[in-house]
Order: sequence, then structure tokens, then C-alpha cells
Amino acid sequence: MILPNNALKFIEKTLYKVFKEEIKSRIIFPLDTTGDPLAETVGYNIYNVTGSAKIMAYPDAKDLPFVSDEMEEHTAKVYTIASGLKWTKTKLEKIAKAASAGRIANVSVLTEQARGARRTCYKKENILVFAGDNRYKIKGIFDGSYYGAGKGTRETVAATGTGSSTNWKDKTGKLIAEDIQKGITLTGGDGIFSDLTDKVTVVVPYAQYQLLKKPFTDSVTETVYSWLKSVYPNLTVEYSSCVSQSFTGDSVDYMLVFRKDPEILSLHTPQDILLGKPTSPDVMGTVKQSVTLRTAGLVVRHPGALYVGRGI
Repeated sequence: MILPNNALKFIEKTLYKVFKEEIKSRIIFPLDTTGDPLAETVGYNIYNVTGSAKIMAYPDAKDLPFVSDEMEEHTAKVYTIASGLKWTKTKLEKIAKAASAGRIANVSVLTEQARGARRTCYKKENILVFAGDNRYKIKGIFDGSYYGAGKGTRETVAATGTGSSTNWKDKTGKLIAEDIQKGITLTGGDGIFSDLTDKVTVVVPYAQYQLLKKPFTDSVTETVYSWLKSVYPNLTVEYSSCVSQSFTGDSVDYMLVFRKDPEILSLHTPQDILLGKPTSPDVMGTVKQSVTLRTAGLVVRHPGALYVGRGI
């Protein structure tokens, strides 16, 4: 017994009906799907913030300061994230019966398995983008190699809250805004990325996102969020569990600030989620299908445009 065509179409429809929270990394970071779906590696360069140039009275090719001298060449492997659907003989019989009666949408097992496979694949992609994977040497946005001299900034935010706390719940709206402003300033690369101010993105956990509704000061009704938007009209603020301590493996929550531009960084996914063809029934009459997507994770070209504030 095989899957009826209308069942396959229903599985595909469910698989490709994506919810915002499932693809948070694709919403937060620029998405690059232009690569070869079968590529095994992605090559890219990491640039120093300073660049490379000098004044010369008479340009001589032997003394030219080539841009490549200020780059670090890197190669990222493209990995397949996979999940699977399994249809036993009993399930196939139930599906076939519903399909012949025109009630395929009422078969809950189709919906549940397709949703489960989709969520599993996208959750793994989110983990790779933010936390990375040590086993496969995939760097996430919090990887230590992106931070340090000439690169991004990773630090504990100012202990200006009640009782010298760093937590936003213990800070006034103005102090929260100061934490965010510092992150925005430090992602400017000493002015190199100042023309990307309209592309600043701030990512915080949901609880801290709600704290942006605090009054900016006790004497005004204007919230922290509205004040920030008045100063940075194109500022984007997103919330995600991917920056919370339960996700990062750290003991504190993070604030991530960066300039959202493909020149700075991008999520490289040469093959989006794809439903494989059903296998032939095995000796027990079970049919299987693969659900895959291929990704190299996050490609960071300019770490100097990154800021991580710990302890919010």
C-alpha cells in the first residue's frame, strides 16, 4: 500500500505552512538561498574593521596594500538537517480510507507528523545559527572567535540597576535604553558601519522585550521602545528564546545587537525544507519519507558589527 496523491499534497501543504516563531533565525538574519543546493562547502572572508589602504605619491603595483591582506579566508561546510515521516500499514489503510471519502484533512496523523518534522528541522537550524554545534564545528553567532580586539564586543551590561543589578527588571526605562544605545554604538565599527544605522537589529528574550513597554522616565508616559524609535526610526527589535540562558547554555540572558545587512552576515541555506519521495513499503508494509534542509549556518563577514550584552 502506498500514500494516495491527495495525502502527499496535504503533507506538502502542512509542511510548507510555516509559523513565524519556527523560523526566527530567518526573520532576524538576512537569508541567502542563492548557493548550489548540492554544494558541500561555502567559502567566505572575514574582514578586519580597519580595511587596507595607504597614501602613495606614485602608485607602484609592488607596494599596493591589497585588500586580501586584511581578510581571513574561511570555508564553512554545508550540512543536511533531516527528519523523517513513517507510515505504518495500519496508518496507510486509515489514510487511504479517508482519501477515498474526501476527508483527508481529518486525518490527524498526517498533520502531526508533517508539523513535527518541520518544527524539528527549523529548531535545529535556529540552534546552529545562534549556539552553533561543536561536534560539526558549526559557528553560531555567539562563537568566541567573532569577539575580541578588532572584532565584535561581548561584555556584561552595566550594573546600574537596583542593588547593582545588571537585570533589566531591576533597571529604569532610561537605564535599559542606555544599555541598548551602547550596543548600537559599538556595532558601528568606529564609524565604518554608520551608514547602516537604519539596519540596526536588537534581539532579546520575550520577558525583556516586554520591559521595553516601561516608561522611559517616571515623569513621562513615553515608553522605552517609543523613545528608541524616535531616535532610531528604522530600529528593529525582535524577541527570541534563542538569546535566553536556557538556549545559550550561559547562566544569564543575552541582548544581541547587529547591523542587518548581507555584507555583515547572512544565513546561508542553499536548500530550503524539502519533502522526499515515499519509499517502497518494507516487509512490514511501512513507508518512510525524509524531510531535509541544507545549511551552512550563519556566515559572519564583519564581526565588528556585532555586540552581545550579557546579564540583561
